[in-house]
Amino acid sequence: MIVTFFNTFFCINHDTLFHVNMCDYNDHKEQIASLEDMMRCGYKIIPLNDYGVFCCAQDGAFLSPQPDGTVAHAARPLGWEQFRFCDGGEPLQVAPVDEGATIPKIIHQTEEPSTIREQFIPNINQLKRLNKDYKYIYYSEKDRHDFIYQHYGWDILKVYLRINPRYGAARADLFRYLCLYRYGGIYLDMKSGCDRPFSDIIQQNDTLLLSHWMSAQSTRYHSFGKSPVIGHLPYGEFQQWFMISAPGHKLIKNVIDQVISNIMLYDERIFSVGKDAVLGLTGPHAFTRALMNHVTSDNARLIDSEREGIIYEQVEPYERLTDYRHEGTPIVL
Repeated sequence: MIVTFFNTFFCINHDTLFHVNMCDYNDHKEQIASLEDMMRCGYKIIPLNDYGVFCCAQDGAFLSPQPDGTVAHAARPLGWEQFRFCDGGEPLQVAPVDEGATIPKIIHQTEEPSTIREQFIPNINQLKRLNKDYKYIYYSEKDRHDFIYQHYGWDILKVYLRINPRYGAARADLFRYLCLYRYGGIYLDMKSGCDRPFSDIIQQNDTLLLSHWMSAQSTRYHSFGKSPVIGHLPYGEFQQWFMISAPGHKLIKNVIDQVISNIMLYDERIFSVGKDAVLGLTGPHAFTRALMNHVTSDNARLIDSEREGIIYEQVEPYERLTDYRHEGTPIVL
């Protein structure tokens, strides 16, 4: 399997190359492009170093995967033009969970400490006051370990524990996907809240709510959620500081399976460290890329989170336990 910068893999269909997410492996494993396929398409394989290759066309241009799954060519080989061979067998995926028809009345939040920090208590009290018919659950780092082991087993917990603890946000990313896939309900970052009951936002037939940053209410966050890796999407990334989902939703499984592959395939020399590494491996860029080719009006409802009253920064300012944005160590141990 030839893996790209996006942690996608090359496929071929009637001599047409394209690349798909690792989470879509089962749908495309019969189309995986071999080294022979690449050479038959006219590419020369050029070893880059001990961890990569380039594919050079006859005219000297370099094969360049694009964020939307197509391929193009570049005059010079930069980051996107570097590939790796991955012969580790089928990617690790979580077992399916029974799909729920409705969104349970549960609010999930998580942080590392065993008890909720004082700065977040007023926000949590408001969440409980506005949503008296909802169960509220806080998960510490130990609670996360216990939850993952109980519901997903040692193999998935080992993946979680490979995330450098200095990147608390990345661990929280993977946990929120696993938690919502198993239990469903509402996930909110500790700093985030709402100004109206969730029962006024969630409709009876909803199974997944998604929002972009481009709010009709204001322009405060219009510069958020833009990156070259999702640059082809007109509204940028999907927000994942909040998540609202029924249990067992197939799109959340897609996200989990892709993030697991991202962690297993991490190489500091390719994916760097700090903020960009978190966004791409576990965070909103990974979330968006796993969803972008599968979201339809039948499996998700698009909302404007700000207009609906879901608040990104209800606690502001707040003290961070770790600041991954300027971290210089690898994200995966």
